[in-house]
Amino acid sequence: MTRTLVLTMAALSLAACSGGGPAGNSSSSFDKGFVDSFRPKFIAECQEGAQKTSGSTKDFSVVCGCVADKLIANKSVGELMTGPSPEDTKRYAGECFREHPVS
Repeated sequence: MTRTLVLTMAALSLAACSGGGPAGNSSSSFDKGFVDSFRPKFIAECQEGAQKTSGSTKDFSVVCGCVADKLIANKSVGELMTGPSPEDTKRYAGECFREHPVS
């Protein structure tokens, strides 16, 4: 419990360091570093989840990259650090599947 509280406080402190605007528009070196690590991790987790959910081995990386880009463009680093909401992720996934159909 104490460890969870410490990690939560650390995450909130780091989030406070970011400008609060969309992560992709930030000039902060912390924010840029976070985005640079967030995008590939998000794509890998999204790809794995999409394949598991669909029961296929299709390549969802373009769709997942699109979702990551939309999150980065519209969410602050603090919001990305705490995890994108399921609602935002679903909305962006729907848009990205329409933009980049997977066959």
